Parts: sequence; structure tokens; C-alpha cells
Amino acid sequence: MATALQHREGCCRLRHRRKSLSAAFVSGGLALAVGILTRQGLAGPGYLPSGLPASRRSAASFGAVAAVLGGLRRLPALAETEEKAVVPKKVTVSVGAAVEEVVHPAWFAGDWACGEELVGAVEGPGGEALLASLLPDGDKALRKTQSSIGNEAALRRIRRKWITTKRDSPLADEGTGGAVEDGTSSASFAGAAVAGRGAQVAPEAESSGPPTWQVKSQGKLRWRLVAAGAVGRPDLSSDDLFKVSELFQVEPLAAGASLGGAPASPVVRVVTSYQRVPFAAPLQTGSSIAQLGKLDPSRRYIVQATQVATVLDGPPGGSGEPKTLAAYKSKLYFSPLLPK
Repeated sequence: MATALQHREGCCRLRHRRKSLSAAFVSGGLALAVGILTRQGLAGPGYLPSGLPASRRSAASFGAVAAVLGGLRRLPALAETEEKAVVPKKVTVSVGAAVEEVVHPAWFAGDWACGEELVGAVEGPGGEALLASLLPDGDKALRKTQSSIGNEAALRRIRRKWITTKRDSPLADEGTGGAVEDGTSSASFAGAAVAGRGAQVAPEAESSGPPTWQVKSQGKLRWRLVAAGAVGRPDLSSDDLFKVSELFQVEPLAAGASLGGAPASPVVRVVTSYQRVPFAAPLQTGSSIAQLGKLDPSRRYIVQATQVATVLDGPPGGSGEPKTLAAYKSKLYFSPLLPK
């Protein structure tokens, strides 16, 4: 009898101890979890109001812990979702009505001594006859340009500048910014494509429409160039490569001038492919660079480019593939300059 009674009392004490341990475990777990929540700003007086009865505060605490434990099981999925939401998609191109709206990589920013050399000029498949019929005096402009290749007339040295902008260039990390330039240089190349080497190209007064330029040849006003779109695109294989494509619509300005039998106004497409080239040795200041300014030693790279201007009988994307009337090619070399 005594043995059975002692056994019964021992079992009661064991069950009581188990309940106490279980309560202590739950209480300790709640305290630990609530402590973590409080430190993370997810619990505390603002989340568990002190005005609640103790039982409801405990229930609320337990609910918070349950939510945390349930959330822990979902952490991988939540983390994946959050990562997908936080990482922004990078744009692959920069588009504008004109090139001054196209954001170039940040390494363009600054002043540059630019040397240009015309290296090629050819007529399209239709020959000079088609060129002259759709672009009056276009054949003369082509021959004039061809005669300058290899001579001093094929060279041009100018100072150019890209201005820093907060807008990011295509595929650049967020917040790195970019650089922009006006379209005067490429418009000059397009003007020479329709009026011959040595044509004078000047921007017209600003208006609400796209940028425009007047083209003079031998002192006479001949053409107007109208910016018809520009796209900048980096090369996926290298951060040192960037390509810009521009379109210029050609309009006659001379009295009584027309565009022959062209069903649409001719356009000039200018494509410039840039490449940044790092260097280790200091640049040597040549006489041609010295005329434009002093070299900037902080930028340890130069920029090389190939520029092609193609005269087309109409804009791309029309009813048919546009015909090439003439094409011109130049090489460009950029050396970094200190600002004026």
C-alpha cells in the first residue's frame, strides 16, 4: 500500500514538474521572442498595449511569436521576392528626339580635344545619277568630299564637351549618372554629307520643336537639318564601348529648291562608335592639342571613334527599305583637356 501511494505521489510530482518546465519553456521562449521583436521595432508598448488584460497581452505576445515563427518558415521565399523587388531593371538604351537627350556613360564627362579625319566617301548602288536626282547637287558634294581625302582639308580639330548629368546611362549602376552633349558636331558631319566638305552648319534659334541647323555651301543657304531621333546603346561585351545612332531630316532652304522626285525627304543617318582606351604613360601634348587647351592628367584614358554618315532616300521603317545614296566615314580621336 505504501509503495503504491509513494508511486502515485511520485507520478504527481513528475507531472507537476513537467508542467512547470513546459510553462517555463513557453514563458522563456515568449520573453526571448518578444525581446527580439522589441529590439527590431516589431513589438513593445506600441504593438502590445499595456491596457490589455494580462491574458490578452500574453495571447498577443504568443500571436506575435507565432507570426515570427511562421514568417521564419517563409523567409527564403520572402527574401527572394524582396530581392526581385529591390533590384531595379537597368535600361539598355537611351533614347531622345536629338542626341543632346541621349545619356552617355559617365566617362565621357569633361572637355576634349577632338581630331577628325575623313577617310572614305562613296556613292550608293544607284551611283551619282540617283544621288543627283534625289538630292540636288549631291553628286557635286560627293566629288568635293572625295577630293579632300588625304589632304589637309580632310582634317578638323575642335574642342568638345560633355556635361555631367544625374541621369544614369544605359546599363550603369543606379546613382552613377552620365554625360550629355549637344548635337552640333554630328550635325556638322551630316551637313557635309549633303553639301560637301567645308559646308557651314549653324544651329537655328531654339523652338518648341526638335533642334534644327542651317547648312550653307559656298556662302549660300542650301539646306535645313532637322533632328529626327537618336539612340545610345552600350556594348554588352565591354563598358568601354558605346554607340550612338542619329537621324537628320533634310529640307531645302534655297529659293525655288526642291528635292527632285523623292517620295519622301532624304535623311542622313550618323552612327558613331566610341571606345575608351586606358593608358599608363602620360600623354604627350602635340601642337594641335596645345591649340585647343591643356591636357587633363587626372583622366588616364583617351577615346577613339568611328563615325559613318549615310545619305538615304527616306527614313528607315517606311514602306520599303531605304536606298543608300552616299556614305562618308571619319576617324575621331579624343584627348582629355582641363576645363577652361
